[in-house]
Amino acid sequence: MRAGQVPDRALPTHRLALNELPAQFERLLDPAEGVIKALVEC
Repeated sequence: MRAGQVPDRALPTHRLALNELPAQFERLLDPAEGVIKALVEC
């Protein structure tokens, strides 16, 4: 990543608002969802 070879902007696979986190938390932990990196926006 430091060398710029990994596109860090492409890593978040899921985005959600902070207020959605409690309801979506279990879904984010489900391997079937394919979550690599979830971005929680405040």
